[in-house]
Amino acid sequence: MTFRALIESLASEIAFEAKDELLGEVGELVQAEHASVRLMDRIRGSLGRYIDIGIATGKYRARLIDSGVNWVLVEIGQHDYIVPLHAIRSVVGLGVAVGETERFPRTLNMVLRAVLGEYIAITTGEFDISGELVAVGHDYCLVSQLAARQTYSWDENKSSASETYVPLAAIITIRSGTN
Repeated sequence: MTFRALIESLASEIAFEAKDELLGEVGELVQAEHASVRLMDRIRGSLGRYIDIGIATGKYRARLIDSGVNWVLVEIGQHDYIVPLHAIRSVVGLGVAVGETERFPRTLNMVLRAVLGEYIAITTGEFDISGELVAVGHDYCLVSQLAARQTYSWDENKSSASETYVPLAAIITIRSGTN
């Protein structure tokens, strides 16, 4: 074997190994990128798009309106729903990821505090509750329901209103309004 053939063989072997190593690094970089992307980043990058969202009550065609740290606002039919991140079972149709840009990212608690005093309807999967949102704690919200009948005499076992504490972790959807 001549020096020229030996050098060419060695050069092609080095080039092949370098290419193989580079392809391996690309695969590792792709995996590292996927590992660093959160679902909320993909949702944030898809605002305005139509998606298929699966939650405990079913799968829905929805338009992504807004999102925060741990919630999304979707339009399903003629209604807007807040869906906490923990209630999302699947999403189809997301685009590229976009990182958080807000200095003070909005949490579900912050959004609920902004609508204190409003009439809301909450779905938990086990029951639905609607009424006035009167308080938001660290991990719960308080909904006041007006009773269907009035009471005229005081009885501590009967009340014209009941207050229901709902753990935020139990909420599947929140809808504003009475319809």
